[in-house]
Order: sequence, then C-alpha cells, then structure tokens
Amino acid sequence: MERRCIPFFLAVCILIPRGSVASLRCEWEPHFELGHDIKGSCVLFSPTLPLSCATGFLRVTEGLNVTTQYSSLQRNSTSGSLSFTVPAPREAELHLHCEIICPVLESRLSCQQTITGGYPPAPPSQPQCYIMKEKNGAPPKMNCSWHLRPDSLLRTEFTFHLRMMGGTEWSTVVPVGLSTVMVPRSSFVSHVDGKVWVSAKNALGESQSKMKNFNSEAIVKLEAPSFVSHEVTSDMITVTWNNVDTEKGSDINRNCRLRYREEGVRNWTEADPEDVSGVEYTLDSPQHFTRYLFQVSCMGGKDSPWSEWSDSYTVQSSEAAPVGMLDVWFISDKRNVILYWKELSQENARGSIRVYEVQWEAREGIKNVVNVSRDAVLLSREREQADGLREEFREPCLCIYSLPKDGVFRASVVGYNSEGQTLPATLNFNSQGNTLRHTERLRHTERN
Repeated sequence: MERRCIPFFLAVCILIPRGSVASLRCEWEPHFELGHDIKGSCVLFSPTLPLSCATGFLRVTEGLNVTTQYSSLQRNSTSGSLSFTVPAPREAELHLHCEIICPVLESRLSCQQTITGGYPPAPPSQPQCYIMKEKNGAPPKMNCSWHLRPDSLLRTEFTFHLRMMGGTEWSTVVPVGLSTVMVPRSSFVSHVDGKVWVSAKNALGESQSKMKNFNSEAIVKLEAPSFVSHEVTSDMITVTWNNVDTEKGSDINRNCRLRYREEGVRNWTEADPEDVSGVEYTLDSPQHFTRYLFQVSCMGGKDSPWSEWSDSYTVQSSEAAPVGMLDVWFISDKRNVILYWKELSQENARGSIRVYEVQWEAREGIKNVVNVSRDAVLLSREREQADGLREEFREPCLCIYSLPKDGVFRASVVGYNSEGQTLPATLNFNSQGNTLRHTERLRHTERN
C-alpha cells in the first residue's frame, strides 16, 4: 500500500492500492451520418479506483473546437459514465477525446478516436444488359452496366446479381470505381427469362436497384450495319444499308435510327424515326452540291441495345443552276484589258463551275465570244502573280483573262455548271483606260 496526502477541504491522507488499475472505454460508432447528431458515451470501469476520485470528472472533447462536456463521478462509486450528443457536424471527419480528471491519479485515463461521416448508399440505377456475339466462334458474353448515384463518402461495396429462370444464379462483387460486369457464358442460359439487379452496402446501410427483367434472346446486340448503295436525284438522297449479322429465320423486328450532317459541320442531325425504315432512308431537299455524311444504328427488339454507329457514308448531292452573277472588274495597261473575277461561293455556285464564257464588243459592233476553262483562267492567274500582281487583287479563287484593248468598250462574263449558268456580269470601259469596277462590286466596297 502507498500512503499519499491529498488536499481536500482539510488535509487528509488516503490509502491508494499500489498498482491501481482503471480502464476507460469510448462507446460510439466509427461512422456517422452527415446531417444528423452524433450520440455516444464514455464509460469508466475500475473496481480499484480511489474513492477520492468521486470529486473528479469525465470529460469529452470534440475536435479542434474543444467543445467540452462534463459529468461528475458519483461519490462512493467506483465507476461512472458520460453520455453526450454532438450536434450534426458539417465536416466528414470528427475527432473525439474522452478522459477522466481526478487529482489523485498519477496519469489521466483517456480514450480517443477519429470517426468519419457520410451517407447510406443511394440505390444504383436499374442495370441494362446486352449480349454481344463474339467473332471467330468465341462464346458470347453478357455485358451489364448501371449508373452510380452520388458518392456516399464511405467505402461502399457493390454486388451484381443474376438469376435465370430454372434456378441458375450468379453474383460478383464489383471492383471499386466500376459500374459494369461481364457475365461469363456459363452463367446465363440462351432463350430464357432472367432478372438482374445491383445491391450496395456501406457502414451506414444498404440499398438495392430496381430489378431488370429480360429474355436472353431479345437482348442480343447487333453488329453495326454497313451502307451498300445510294441514289441521288435533283431533290433527294436515298441511302440503303444491311444488317450484317441478321440471323436467318429470326422473327425479331429490327428498328434503325439514322443521323447525318454536312461535311465540315460538327453536329449531327437525327432523322425523324418515322422516316427511317429497317434498310433505307431518304433525305429530302438537301443543299445542292453538298457532301453529306450518314451513320446508322439498329436494334433487334424493344429490350435490346442499339448497335454501335456504322462507319460514316459520304454522298454528294446533285448540282443545280447557279444563282446570281460573278463579281467582275478590270485593269487596263497599254496593250490589254485584264479581266478579274472571283469564283462563286458554294452556296451560289450550287455545282462545279468548270467553264466561263467571256464575251466582248468592239465599237464597230463586232462581238466576240470565247469559252475558257476554269483551269485555264487559274493558270493565267498564276502567271500574273509571278509577274507581280498587285497585293489588293490577290484574293482567293481569283480568275484572270486578258482582252485586246483596242476598240473594246464592253465585256461580260458568265459561269456554267452542268445544270445552267450565272447571270451575265457586264463591264463598260472608258476611253482613258482607267480602272472601273462592276457596279455591284463598287457598292460592296463602299459598304465595307
């Protein structure tokens, strides 16, 4: 026995058994639900704790905020407890510290723990499954996937479940972060009904997705279709395709969807489903002389997934007669009148303009007409540039043609594609040979 004097009102000496042992236990859960109060308790166990500790306290300290709660130990008792409530913490981690404060103890008894907060797992989305035929004779596999709900902030275990009619069952724990599984061929039966679902479990609870019923024949994912032909008329484009893995004798109706876009345009346009059959689609009133890209995807039944989109199929729409007139002007030197004109935009050309008709009139009433190929005028432009064409006339797609200066007082230029011609763009030359431009060209310049 050890004799020790402890000041307490009057100086008294009490006997404390040597080797006195006391234990303090923290009783709270290691996880808590955010948005809810935390309840717990500190419990002191010691049949040999000195009676003088009845003047002591149990204290709980919460986190860095040092929120402290006290409970007096009962006189003439060798044990005590402190129950406490922490108002709903905002942080997902909380440190709790419990200790007994008694002046006769050489060291304070304490227990502490960091607990983490989160939420019970939200139910995963209903899983969707499809069976993809493997190539080279390999057995097919069933692919099932789902969407994860908001993070619970706690370690959550997901388990995928499959049950086939007749008793076949298969389940697997899904690796963290994944939301898809591949069911081996040995675990599902062809042409049989089944159901799948996903369960989730963490320290705060459990949840389960809705069950998905299916028939293993109806969820076969088709291979992407392939286009086989097209037809172009003046006001429509028709494309046709086939389903490369259509089974002979299959009674599954195949639905298809199609999308298209103009070349150079980023976004796709989805065709009206009512206009898309199982093998063809007609695009009405396309832009003339425009390259269109088509893609198609098909499915085998209402529960089956869509196939991947096919490779892009490119078709150019038909030409149409050009609209408007060429932008034409000229420069004259001592010997020649040099005509310049810009090629039409694709929107106005509505086709490939390969030939230009240049007509000029002399003062004696003589008219001359010559057809010039696009290649010839562009070659003439290259020669002019090599000879030092003025910077302001080095415009994209600029065409050049030279006329004899003597006696010429009017000229016009017309462009042709396979469907028609532009309006004549006419120039009148003055006697001094200064540069004059077509009136529409002048107005355009003044506006800018």
